[in-house]
Amino acid sequence: MNMLSQRAETAREERHRVILEAGLKLAERDGWGAITRDGVARAAEVADGSVNHAFGTIEGLRNAVMIEAVARRIVSIVATGLVVGHPAARDAPDDLKREAALSTVG
Repeated sequence: MNMLSQRAETAREERHRVILEAGLKLAERDGWGAITRDGVARAAEVADGSVNHAFGTIEGLRNAVMIEAVARRIVSIVATGLVVGHPAARDAPDDLKREAALSTVG
C-alpha cells in the first residue's frame, strides 16, 4: 500500500470512528431508536453522505451502535436492544443482560 492510500485508509477509519462515537452518544442521550442519519452527521460534524458511506444504511449504523454498546457494556442501549430483540443484545453476556433488564425496572 502506498503512502497516499494509507492516508486515505486512516482518514476513512477515523471518520468511521467519529460517526460511531456520535451514534453512541446520541443513543445514550435520545435512545437507540432515535438515531438518524442527519442527527449523527450533525453530531459527528460530517456530511450526511459520510454516514451512509461508512455504514451503508441507518440500520447498518444502528446495528454497529448496538454491537459497540454491548462491547462497551453501555447498559441503557443494551436494555433497548433487549426490548426490540436485537441479536447483539440477545447474544450479550448474561450478566450484562441481567443488568440491562434490571435498569428498565422501576
